[in-house]
Amino acid sequence: MSVPSFSEQSPARICIHAPNWVGDVVMATPLMRSVRRNFTSSRILLLVRNNVEPVVKKAPWFDEVVTYPAGGVSGTFAFWRTMARLRREAFDLGLILPNSFKTALLFFMGGVENRVGYIRDARRFMLHHPLPRPGENGEFHPVYMADYYLGLGKGIGLNHSDSTTELHFCEEDVSRTRSILKSQCIDPDRRIFLLHPGAAYGPSKKWRNRRWARLAELLENSFDVEICLIGGEQEAETCRRIQALSGADVSNLQGSKIDLHLLKCLVSMSDLLVTTDSGPRHYGVACSIATVCLMGPTHPDYSTSGRPHDIVIQCTPECGPCQKKVCPEDHRCMENISPRLVFSHCLGALMKNGTYEK
Repeated sequence: MSVPSFSEQSPARICIHAPNWVGDVVMATPLMRSVRRNFTSSRILLLVRNNVEPVVKKAPWFDEVVTYPAGGVSGTFAFWRTMARLRREAFDLGLILPNSFKTALLFFMGGVENRVGYIRDARRFMLHHPLPRPGENGEFHPVYMADYYLGLGKGIGLNHSDSTTELHFCEEDVSRTRSILKSQCIDPDRRIFLLHPGAAYGPSKKWRNRRWARLAELLENSFDVEICLIGGEQEAETCRRIQALSGADVSNLQGSKIDLHLLKCLVSMSDLLVTTDSGPRHYGVACSIATVCLMGPTHPDYSTSGRPHDIVIQCTPECGPCQKKVCPEDHRCMENISPRLVFSHCLGALMKNGTYEK
């Protein structure tokens, strides 16, 4: 089966199924923007997990955003409820960004007329337009996920395929963020450097607490800045330990009211973000601030934009990149990254972004 090209016609109703991870949702924003630019009069609905919905909050591309829980009994009920809604609204076009069988099944059972997705997870028979994974001579090769998602749009003839990621917030959000910083005794008018030590993917992406603490000291010795730790609930103990270990004056914003939406404001107000290969990294890239990523077991081509301020540090041993969540050996890929090395890359990133000033 093949889906007709929509380059010269507009489907009345479009449904987009967003990815499931923070960073992937950010990297999907170029496709979302492209769909709206191509179909200005269409009704566009976005399906997205409730835990990552703040990433697309205030985005102007959708007529409606429908959230659903991840997994469990509530997730099962949400699947059937959403399937029934898709059938009622009779969508003309569905873009399936996750690679899972379940998401294709949802659009298949929901009667979406033209279902577009990649050939993954034995779901080809449920797609009207099954696209092969990017590759050469029949062999898959890693590709930046923003381009990967844009490939779905290109497959149906969409224009406006700029891969620059984009996040949205308003002045009221900025004011709220500034108020939270002040409540934490952080001056929002000073330069801000952010450190994000977490990694939801697994421990193989993490860097030692003591090294984060030392990096904060190196940054404080060279810059007059506010140094702030950020992270989700799972990083609570990690952030406390880093703050306790460091001789620098480090503020801990983990546990504050800076959620995934207001984090967009905080990142945009900052000059530097040092992070593992995780969701907040893509906030830094989208907000065009100097972003230094400590990359261990993952392949950089999946997540690296190539923009000058998107800096990757990777000391890949012979066993990597292995893509494993837990290192079965000695974690050399992260152990070989020293605080001094990261500090030097921070200086380089700030200079490239025109914000280097002692």
